[in-house]
Amino acid sequence: IAPILSSRAIVVHPQPLQNQLNISYNLPAEGNHNWSYAIFNVQGQELVSRRFSGLEGEEGLAFPYSSGVYFFHIFRDQELIETRKLLK
Repeated sequence: IAPILSSRAIVVHPQPLQNQLNISYNLPAEGNHNWSYAIFNVQGQELVSRRFSGLEGEEGLAFPYSSGVYFFHIFRDQELIETRKLLK
């Protein structure tokens, strides 16, 4: 089974995270899907939840949270399709 997204379709940088993070994305155009993401801490608390503003672009995001491990969830049509670990 092929992955839904390539590893370069969504890139969160810098790694490790700073107080500002950037999300570069180039999402598949076929299917007219709604793409969104959320960031959770290790306790499972949702810190950020947003829709991508298009199929291609870059978004800056303030990230004033303490050092630690975070999880970046990617959703397509409100279905979780991928989780990535982020370090700060």
